Amino acid sequence: MNIIKKGDVVKAKILTFLIEPNGSLATHNKGSKFRVTKIYNSKMLKVKSLSGIDEGTVLVSSIEVMG
Repeated sequence: MNIIKKGDVVKAKILTFLIEPNGSLATHNKGSKFRVTKIYNSKMLKVKSLSGIDEGTVLVSSIEVMG
């Protein structure tokens, strides 16, 4: 089990849905990379795609820590 910290780069283990601030969903394929911007609790993170286009909330169970 890896510890996730703010600023870490994480990778999607499965097809991932980001819940964006405006309420819409953005889908990302397996292997997509994100940077953690905020940790809400042990199950939810706020992430931003490395391309900088999408930002939203994702479940911890659908991602893994890089490195």
